[in-house]
Amino acid sequence: MTVNLEAIHLNHDPSSKTTGAFSIRRNERIPIRRPEWLRHISVRPEDAPAAYAYELAKNIGVTIEAAFSCTRPPIPKIRVRALDQHLHPQKDSLGSRLLQILSPSAREGVPSNVLGNVAEGDVIFEGGKGKATLFLENVRIRDVGVNVSDVIWRWQYSLNGKDWIDLTTSFHRIYIVVEMPTPPWQPKSEELNNTQLPWVEVLDFACRVASRTKSLDEAATKITQWANGLGDQMLIKYDEPTGTFGFTFEDPASFDCSQFLLLLNGGKNLLGPAVNCDDCAAIVTTFSNILGCRLSEAEMGSNRTFDLHRHRRIGHGGVFTSNFTRHNVGWLGECKKDDPLFDACVQLDLDDDSKEIFTVPTNIIFRYYRSRFTTQVNRCKPQGKLPVRRIGLASLREIAESHGALVDPDQLELGIRSAFAMFFSAEEFRELSFVDLRIIGTTSAKYLVQFFLRRKEDPDISFGIDMYETASVADPQTLVKKNLRRFNRPPERIPDDPPPFGTEAYASKDRSVILFVRDKFVSLVRNTGKKSVSCEGVATLIDKFIVGMTENREGGANHGS
Repeated sequence: MTVNLEAIHLNHDPSSKTTGAFSIRRNERIPIRRPEWLRHISVRPEDAPAAYAYELAKNIGVTIEAAFSCTRPPIPKIRVRALDQHLHPQKDSLGSRLLQILSPSAREGVPSNVLGNVAEGDVIFEGGKGKATLFLENVRIRDVGVNVSDVIWRWQYSLNGKDWIDLTTSFHRIYIVVEMPTPPWQPKSEELNNTQLPWVEVLDFACRVASRTKSLDEAATKITQWANGLGDQMLIKYDEPTGTFGFTFEDPASFDCSQFLLLLNGGKNLLGPAVNCDDCAAIVTTFSNILGCRLSEAEMGSNRTFDLHRHRRIGHGGVFTSNFTRHNVGWLGECKKDDPLFDACVQLDLDDDSKEIFTVPTNIIFRYYRSRFTTQVNRCKPQGKLPVRRIGLASLREIAESHGALVDPDQLELGIRSAFAMFFSAEEFRELSFVDLRIIGTTSAKYLVQFFLRRKEDPDISFGIDMYETASVADPQTLVKKNLRRFNRPPERIPDDPPPFGTEAYASKDRSVILFVRDKFVSLVRNTGKKSVSCEGVATLIDKFIVGMTENREGGANHGS
């Protein structure tokens, strides 16, 4: 007779009442199967991840669901259990070897097996298959708080309840957050393809950063300090001089968390290191809310610029005093003057003494924060707009379907890619390499094409281009205003008539950021590499492409009539 453990389902209760667990996915592209652990498939801890909310699991009897099979001769029932491999190692087993190599628990001072052990329970077989809901003993979630660690169970079965036979060893990567993740995350969804399920790749960072915390305010504080510290690590830096947005989009509001994770993991992300206050607020909100915090992105400002006290900006060592036109932060409550906020974008002098010591503002009431942030408090007010929480990018199809568009997204994307392929093969682009192209859904225009170019002779010089096509020649003005408003210090209009590119153009003084209009198109050109250079040459090429595309369309229409 052979008994096999076929599957283990940790998040088996959609209500979370008997598990304290919630639904997760690997990242924006990859879902996580259910059950989480499968025989012959789940080999490493990260192959079988599960996530638990501290406040839900700390006072309940946590259960899991396990499935078994039994070959002939058939038996009606067995008794099963799973020992804590840390406390009851099987000599010279795979589990004992991996325990020494893989488990981060001992290195980080975390109690072993935060889920404890699986209590004894009966499995009833029918047709050689059996399933049982089993209780966990010695669960240590209440002792640990926020955490990521590995659980290793040594499974055994018995025919008489006395003599135990080793069955197998299972490995699980366990994430613990303070409370159930809050929007934009959707942890209660049962849809495997829902991209708003909490991402394991975000939990990997958030749970390690906020390790051991048991309160939401402390978790958000640690996340904010960590996000600001990414500037010290030279991973991100505030975009000078305009405060150009890097990882965030509007209409609909979204945060390209996938590209940000590439940057965190040392990969070649498309968007580069430059960020502004919107990006910092999105990072803080997204990584805090996956731990159960309730932050929203919200703006402060007015219709006028406001001067700032001496402060530091993320990723820069110097001290700044220049003004902003607006500022965005992670905010609690209704995002008003008496509500606390968390700001990873800047460091302020929060003390009353004469020493200038810059500190990351965390869990600080807006009224006090404002007095330390700006010298013109009357120009810096909560804007009272609907707070934003964002994750992931909208697809062209999603936008088309939600707005009843008649254009076939697949045909539109095929046409766009074909046009760009022809253009990028032209002689003018001999000094540039085409890196990537994305078509992103937006409600501000028919579509947004985002593409990236790199200087062949110097890979540290690269450019990102956001190109919108609006429905008519009259529409770009609205889109230009929306884009200019997203800068902390908007580029100024180029006075030349006509400007060197487009029919209306805006640029920073060093031409590292350029926004221009041509026909129905609005294009933003910016640096996405390690080096900041003028974008004039690239803007000229893009303008030439738009002129040629417009002429071809008009010629085709005239020929057809």
